[in-house]
Amino acid sequence: MTSPSPTCSSTRWRGNANRRKVRRPLIDSEPPRLAPIANKLIDSVFHPLGEQDPRYYVIDTIAHHVVEAADQFVISAWKTIRYNGPRLAKKKKG
Repeated sequence: MTSPSPTCSSTRWRGNANRRKVRRPLIDSEPPRLAPIANKLIDSVFHPLGEQDPRYYVIDTIAHHVVEAADQFVISAWKTIRYNGPRLAKKKKG
């Protein structure tokens, strides 16, 4: 007798005797990195302006810091969902 196919992509059946479910994290991949795209955009906007007025280089630096901080927040939120999401979903159901 073959084991039934899983109904969810995050569940696999292992072995026919005990039919134990093996759970994978909700998110398998790495978080999206937005900083490289945003940094190129910031550079394309503020570097030409900085040649005209040096104050734009200060704005450029601040914008890069904001983007890096936001990117770290996205990574932190991604890890929270990946590692704590199944526990939180389990407590909510039960």
